[in-house]
Amino acid sequence: MSRKSEYEQSDAKGKILLPKKRCALAFSLKEPDRVPIANYGLEFAAIDAGFKIGEVAVSSQKIVQSTIQFLTKYDFDQQLNLSIDPFNIEAEGMGSKVKFPENSMPVITNYAVKDHKDIYSLQVPDPQKAARMPVILEAHELFLESYGDKYSVAGLFTSPFSLAIGLRGYINMIKDMKTKPDYVHKLLEVATETVLEYGRAFKEIGLPAATILEQFASPPNLSTKQFDEFVLPYVSRVIQGLKPMSITLGGVWGYSFLKDNWKDLLRKIIASGSASTMFLDPDGEYIDIKEFKRISKFHRRSTFSGISANLIRDGPRELLRERISKHCKNCGPNGGYAIFALYLPPGTPPENVLAFASFVKEFGTYPLST
Repeated sequence: MSRKSEYEQSDAKGKILLPKKRCALAFSLKEPDRVPIANYGLEFAAIDAGFKIGEVAVSSQKIVQSTIQFLTKYDFDQQLNLSIDPFNIEAEGMGSKVKFPENSMPVITNYAVKDHKDIYSLQVPDPQKAARMPVILEAHELFLESYGDKYSVAGLFTSPFSLAIGLRGYINMIKDMKTKPDYVHKLLEVATETVLEYGRAFKEIGLPAATILEQFASPPNLSTKQFDEFVLPYVSRVIQGLKPMSITLGGVWGYSFLKDNWKDLLRKIIASGSASTMFLDPDGEYIDIKEFKRISKFHRRSTFSGISANLIRDGPRELLRERISKHCKNCGPNGGYAIFALYLPPGTPPENVLAFASFVKEFGTYPLST
């Protein structure tokens, strides 16, 4: 990218970076012109673009159209996933049955592994053919081709543990960990191979970065011992197996349940090879987020913070402003930081999304006010 093409335009304060360059600087632990703003989830974007959620879930073109309209309308820098339903893509490809409601997220209605013997029938799916995997891959290809010079986009796939739950069901998985741990490890083996194969497909289309989403393995859902046995080894294998692709372990919440031991979980995530660290509301209200950022940057990791969906949707707006101010002032100094809308549910007032972005610009423009 040439020096000239790094900039989008100029304003009274000087040159404004392209969103992609802004993200690149932040993720390389440098200060951009302001803190990058990212979005997770596409349900709001789909409806805002005039589509039904169910139709966007199965259309690569509508995924891209919803995404680019959202990014340009609300002045965000990055889309963290190009999928309506990032939770069930791989599980559906391996045989779990998924229902597609018209205006809500797809849900699993029938798990592929009903009995332990079903584990031996599971096959690693072909990402170019299985269920919606090719739809998601094509959406990323289309986005990169049309908008990749300006905007940052990351791939997203489910962690082996969360994929195993998508195949077996949460309650059965929890029971199996206590009574049939060897079967759980057997299931995690094939889940890991599936995630690796899907990740390689993202890698082949030219995505430099992705998030491995762990939506279930968070305190207090799992004990520290269970996390160490059933989650961390398999996530680490995926992260190491997809190098040099930059993989972030995302979705882990519950630091606040660990009280003074939350730093141990953070350091385990860093040790897994995760390219960035991430904390989500409400954890940011109960842990020392300045220390979270310090530890992350010491280990050469950038930091994401996720702002509460309910706070963005319902307000009050002054509390949202205070929350963003707190995050930017504690995590923004010296760069290496981005902020994202944790989830924008249907029904979120568009003016609240605009307010979210405006507050980040207010408190996240460098040099930061202290």
